[in-house]
Amino acid sequence: MTKRRMTWWMMCCLLVGLCLPTGCSTIDEDMSDCGQDYRLDYELKLITNLVTELETELSAQTDEPVAAALYERLRNVFSDYAHDVNLGFYNTTPDSALSHHEEEMMNANQSTYTIYLPVKEYMHLALANIAEERVVKYIDNDRCHTACLYQMEGDTLESHNTGLFTARQSMEVIENQDQSFYVPLFMANSAAALVVDTVGHPVQALHSYVTDVADAFYLRDSVYTYRRHPLIRAQEVPVEGGTQACFTAVCFPSRNVTTVRSSASPESEDSYWTIQLYVTLPDGSITENLLYVREPLKAGELKVVKVRLKEQGEVEAVSVDVGVSVTLDWKPGGEYHPEL
Repeated sequence: MTKRRMTWWMMCCLLVGLCLPTGCSTIDEDMSDCGQDYRLDYELKLITNLVTELETELSAQTDEPVAAALYERLRNVFSDYAHDVNLGFYNTTPDSALSHHEEEMMNANQSTYTIYLPVKEYMHLALANIAEERVVKYIDNDRCHTACLYQMEGDTLESHNTGLFTARQSMEVIENQDQSFYVPLFMANSAAALVVDTVGHPVQALHSYVTDVADAFYLRDSVYTYRRHPLIRAQEVPVEGGTQACFTAVCFPSRNVTTVRSSASPESEDSYWTIQLYVTLPDGSITENLLYVREPLKAGELKVVKVRLKEQGEVEAVSVDVGVSVTLDWKPGGEYHPEL
C-alpha cells in the first residue's frame, strides 16, 4: 500500500470512529454518569402516645364518653396509613438543586418503588399525606435546604386535617450494583385536646385555641421555626352523654424549651405552649382563660389537658403542670382576638 493510500485509509477510520454514538450504550465507555433502576422501601413509623395518653388522662368512668369521642376524632390523624408520597432526590452540591422528583399514590403504611436514578450521591427527602392537607403547604422544594412544610399565614387558622410524615436520607447510588434503600417516615405534627367539665355551670358557648407552637418545618435539617404566633382553632368534638366538653387541635409541636413572653404572668412561668379558652356566660359576658402547659407538645404525640369550670366562667386545672390566668368580663383589647 502506498503512503498516500495508507493516509486516506487512516482518515476514513478516524471519521467512522467520530460517528460512533457517545451515549451510555457505547461499548467500553465510562458508565459513571448513566443510571439504572433502584429499589426504595418506604414505611410510615408511627410512634405515638395516643392510646396511653387517653388511658392515663381520661381513666375515670365519667371520662369514657369523651375518651371514645376523642379517639374516634384523632385515629385517622395518628395513623400509619399514607395516601400519597412526594419523593425528591437532591444534588449534594452547595446549591442542593432537585435532581429527580416523583409523586406516587401509596395507600398503605409501607410500599416499594423502583426508581431510575443516575449514578451519584443524593440527599433524599420524602413526604407523605401533603396532597389532602389544607392548612400546610410544601414550598421551596426545588432546593433541598429550603424544602419546607409551611403553615398558612393568618391570625387564626384551622387545625391540620392529616398526619404529616417526613424522611431525610443520604444515598449513594453506585455503578453496576444492585441496591435497595429503606426509608422510614416519621410524624411531623401533633395534637392537643382540652376537656372541660361544665357540671353545674351552664354557659352560652365555649371557644378554644392553641398557640405558641411551630409555624414551619424544614425537612432536610428536621428543624421547626416559630416566627409567627397564630391561634390554631380547636374543633369541638361531639360527646355523647356526660358533662364534659372536648376540643382538639392538630398542629405543629411546641418548642422544647420554655417560652419567654413579653407580658409574662406568674402562671406562665416554665411553660412551653398555651391553650386559650373563652367562656360565654348566660348574661353574655366572656371570661378568658389562658392555660399555660408546663410540658412540651412533641411531634407524633397527643397532650390532654383537663379543667373544671367554675361559677364566673373561670376554670381550675385538673391536669398537673398547667398554670391558669383568668380575665373576667374579658373584652378585646390591643391584641387581635378572634370573633367569638
